[in-house]
Amino acid sequence: MSPNRCSAADLLLPGAEHIAFDHHHSNLDQADVMAELIIRRGIQAFSERVQGKVFIPQARMDAEVGFSVENITVTFGGMEKLVEQLKSGRIRGIVNLVGCNNPKIVYEEAIVKVADELIAHDVLALTNGCAAYALLKLGFCLPEGLSCAGPGLNEALAPLQLPPVWHMGECLDNARASALFRNISTTSGLPLPSLPLAFSSPEWSNEKGIGASMGFRLLGLNSYHCIAPPIEGSEEVTRFFYEETADLLGAVMVVDPDPVALALGTAWIHLVAGEMLGADSGLGYLIIDARNFLRTDQIMAGMLLVGILGLLLNKLITIGEQVINKQWGINGQR
Repeated sequence: MSPNRCSAADLLLPGAEHIAFDHHHSNLDQADVMAELIIRRGIQAFSERVQGKVFIPQARMDAEVGFSVENITVTFGGMEKLVEQLKSGRIRGIVNLVGCNNPKIVYEEAIVKVADELIAHDVLALTNGCAAYALLKLGFCLPEGLSCAGPGLNEALAPLQLPPVWHMGECLDNARASALFRNISTTSGLPLPSLPLAFSSPEWSNEKGIGASMGFRLLGLNSYHCIAPPIEGSEEVTRFFYEETADLLGAVMVVDPDPVALALGTAWIHLVAGEMLGADSGLGYLIIDARNFLRTDQIMAGMLLVGILGLLLNKLITIGEQVINKQWGINGQR
């Protein structure tokens, strides 16, 4: 068999042939030569395959892909119609659910569990790149996926034949999600941090994912994850990501190894933020109404109640997991 080939230094396997630009880009003029070499190596390796070791699944799955600000606007009949769905609470929030997979946790499990809980609690999900494949092949990106969604999402999306998860492209298309968020902010007249919007990369594993999450935190939107980021090599960088972005950017990084708890926490935050957006009742409305009348005591009481209810919700989830593990003899692994 021919040796492995790769074009990225961080993916270089022992014995692999490395065909790439050098760090100084001094061999850019060799691009055509290297491209031809890679193709010829591939042709050669294909003929040397051992057929008994090749398994290509025959399963196929339809999906709706390629959502953009433009076609979303047309489908809803105007961005204000989507904003109205958020104000009404039928759509409690929108999360950009993306990211590469991580070999330290079960492959694609966290992504799927987070998506399950989000749509069940009427939170619309956007996706792209590696995370999208887990959701595409399980039917999340079809209108039929609404069978697992809450009543609010069904009411908002079913008449338009839209799925509960909107595929927006490949792994560098987070800009499409941020453009949608900006349009929602502009249309509603509210700043991004006050809207029920967030970024989640449950299985992030590399610097690209860190950069993507930071891009959304720069917009004032929290990021949610099921595993710690690979930044422990620097105490200052670690402290910045875990502690300092709250004051500097108005957004934080939340890491919870339990994808169900992570998703429920996200949905809870979106519920309160959604009430702030346009409801005439609920804790979010109470806080905003108190702010308008400079009632600091009511603002603090509302914020305290949100925190207490969040802690109680987390405790109930933990107790529920312990009961299930004890009943069926499952060892909870995080």
